[in-house]
Order: sequence, then C-alpha cells, then structure tokens
Amino acid sequence: MVERQSKYRPALSAAQILYLVKLLESQPGAVKLCKQLKLFQAKMQLGIVSPAFVGAPKLSIEDKLGLTEVVSDRRKLAYTLYYATPELCTPEEVQLALTFKYENNLMNKEEEEEYEKTS
Repeated sequence: MVERQSKYRPALSAAQILYLVKLLESQPGAVKLCKQLKLFQAKMQLGIVSPAFVGAPKLSIEDKLGLTEVVSDRRKLAYTLYYATPELCTPEEVQLALTFKYENNLMNKEEEEEYEKTS
C-alpha cells in the first residue's frame, strides 16, 4: 500500500518565490524543490497560474474617516465633474470641487474671498 503524503500551499509573493529559488540553487540537496519552484515561477510569469488571493492593505483610522489621500482624490474628481457638467453635480460635489480649487490655488482673488466667507 502506498502511503499518502500531505501537501500544503503557503501564500508566497512572486518576490518571495524568486528569493527561495535563488537560495535553493546553491543547495545541492534541494535540487527537486528548486525545480518545482522554478516551474511554478515560470507558470506565474506566463499567466498559467493566478494568485490564490490578492491581499488588500488594511485601512487606517484616518483612511476610514476620510482624512487622507482618498479625500483629495474625491475632491479632484468632483472638480473635474463640476467643470465638465456642473448641472449634474450634487451640492456635496460642488463643495468638494470648490475646496479642491481653493486648496490648489486655482481661484482668483474674488473667488477666494467668497469661498472663505462661506466656508
């Protein structure tokens, strides 16, 4: 009777697999494992295998509250939309567009004064 061997799938990035291949190439006792990893690496590069999962970075409290780059991106998008089709913008998008314009010195003096009065 043939004994079954359990196998496991670690979650490794392409860079980690490349690192392991380079380490194993210099180890005479790891020829078989090195060949397996090289084959797997080639399949990855050719798109034959795809990632088991793609990890997303965890959002910080600042990101969740909208205090980082996400806010800036929303403002820029609102600014673009506002100047392309202002009639389609919600009041929130208009305010985001004006804030973007103010923060990036895109307003003339009169607009700046009006914005500072209303904000």
